[in-house]
Amino acid sequence: MKDSNLIVERENRNSKLKQSEAAKWELIRRLRYGALLRLFRHRWGHVLPDDDSGRDDLWLLVTNVSLAAAETRKENAPRHRDVGTLDAC
Repeated sequence: MKDSNLIVERENRNSKLKQSEAAKWELIRRLRYGALLRLFRHRWGHVLPDDDSGRDDLWLLVTNVSLAAAETRKENAPRHRDVGTLDAC
């Protein structure tokens, strides 16, 4: 019985470490997203240009958003926004 309790405790400890690690990376992802938005708003205003540089910048935003954990995406699902605008994200 002691062995099974030790195994359960070890699994609980490991899951807590994984959750804290995931929370750390989610915080970093969100901070990076905010920094990218500020940079692009400063650089381009509220609408990305329709050229190679605008597409590259949009690709950076989309890639960053795609790194979110699945449960985070469901919780904070964005409301409809026009693609290429940087308004109130």
